[in-house]
Amino acid sequence: MFDANSRKLSRIRTSAGTFCKAAVAVSALILQGCASVGDIMPPALNLPNKPTDVTVVERGPSIVIGFQMPSTTTEGQLIRKAPKIEVRIAPMPQNPADLNAFFGLSQGVPATGPRVETPAAPWVNQKIGVAVRLLNDRNKDAGWTTLVPLTVIPPLDAPKDVKVAARSTGVALRWTSSAPQFRVFRRDPDSTAFSQVATPSTTSYDDTVDFGKDYSYYVQAVAPAGDNTAESEQSATVSIKPIDTFPPAVPTGVSYILGARTVELSWTHNTEPDLAGYRVYRAFENNNFERITDTRESTSYSDHNIEAGKHYRYAVTAIDRTGNESKMSEPVVVSAP
Repeated sequence: MFDANSRKLSRIRTSAGTFCKAAVAVSALILQGCASVGDIMPPALNLPNKPTDVTVVERGPSIVIGFQMPSTTTEGQLIRKAPKIEVRIAPMPQNPADLNAFFGLSQGVPATGPRVETPAAPWVNQKIGVAVRLLNDRNKDAGWTTLVPLTVIPPLDAPKDVKVAARSTGVALRWTSSAPQFRVFRRDPDSTAFSQVATPSTTSYDDTVDFGKDYSYYVQAVAPAGDNTAESEQSATVSIKPIDTFPPAVPTGVSYILGARTVELSWTHNTEPDLAGYRVYRAFENNNFERITDTRESTSYSDHNIEAGKHYRYAVTAIDRTGNESKMSEPVVVSAP
């Protein structure tokens, strides 16, 4: 009996020991797992990156400041709360890197977005600088942008009395202004936006466009301003659908060769791109001219219907694809033998 009880007690002790060892192993694994969390990271600073593509332009009575807002912080995280924008403007220091001199004289410009306007009048005939920075909700920032210079001149007025009319090759644009140069913008029939098409230095521009289509125009005055270009506000917009009512040029060089019973006419080719052909007229003796034929691109015609001893006069006109007809050429007089 004693031996049986001893063996039973021994088995219990062995099972208990095995359980304790397993518990210790599991505890070690748990502790080891907790130790693998890693180092404690400091809180993110959330400093917005500096704005990019800063531009400063004098447009009409305003100085227009534009820039690209960043989408990430200096730590590469997305900006989740719109930063505060601070814009400063002041006379440009002799040393552009001397920010203390700049900020000592600078003025703040109210800004709520990436496009800022401020009056140009206080800065006329001065070279100024502009700097921008972005602050997080704790008023911390990643620094100011590099100073962007601008030479300010007396504001340019927008061109006035802009008029547009059809002409033989498209449209003629005219306006009034004392500026030295201009930018002409056009919106084509298949576009919703204007694009710049010319930079004339006179108050006129002739544009080659298609007849029967809708076009719109506006003009902007520009002038040199130091290393910059000042510009006016845009003029009023004018629109036109030009209609071709313009005949081709009068044919020239009409001549003839007289045969036994024929008159061989020839003339110089017209150069209009929309030329459709020619029309030949004949007058017998002192009678009025009558049309005798239409040609296409040919610059010659043979008249086999003449009578001996009679006098004939011939003239030629040019016709375009719209049906506009030129005036008659100088007539030639033929005396049939």
